[in-house]
This record gives sequence, C-alpha cells and structure tokens, in this order.
Amino acid sequence: MRYYIEVKTHLIIISMILLVSIVLTIKPMLFQSVHFTCILKSIFGLNCPFCGMTRDFILMSTGAKPIHNPFSLVCALMAFFIYPVLFVFFVLQRKRISIHYSAARTIFILAMLGMFIFNNMK
Repeated sequence: MRYYIEVKTHLIIISMILLVSIVLTIKPMLFQSVHFTCILKSIFGLNCPFCGMTRDFILMSTGAKPIHNPFSLVCALMAFFIYPVLFVFFVLQRKRISIHYSAARTIFILAMLGMFIFNNMK
C-alpha cells in the first residue's frame, strides 16, 4: 500500500512539472507578469540559491540561453529529464525508492550552500 502512495505522490509532482512546462511553452509571459520578490534579496540584498531561475525558465521556454542563475540549466535537466526517467525506471522495476534521509539532507544542505555562495559571486 505504501508503494502505491509513493507512486501517486511522484505522479502528482511529475504532472505539475508537465503542466508548468506546457504553460511556459504556450504562454511564457504569464509567469513574467507575476512579480516574484525574493525575501532574502529584499531584506539582505543577497541572492538566494534560486534567484533568477523563474526568469531563466521563461528564457529557456523561448529557446534562449539562461543568464540569470548559473544553476538554472542543471535544475531544468533534473526536473524535466532525470527525475521523470528515474521514476519510470523504478516503477517499471516495481522497486521502492529507498532514500537515506540523513545523507540526502546533508547533500541538499551542501548543494544549497554551494548554490548560495556561487550565485552571490557576481
């Protein structure tokens, strides 16, 4: 039963990625008309790890190269290709995705710290 709940959760995430991709492809300016303000940037003047990614995803949907955040291309690759392919692989193999949460948390924190530092080196 838990396996099916995990599959359902990942299907919802992939569906949302697909929906946003379709909207970005059809109406990229819809996202650009919504003005997102980064709290970290407005208070401290620092870029968060994701500052500029919304604008870069809009640029990439029109075929342009991302210019606002150096990690936009990597995040797009992970969200649109690697994650769905791995999900399909695990579902076809009927294996549960086992995650070592302490290791995943450490990797996530180190990645965010690296993205934060690199995104503020401009």
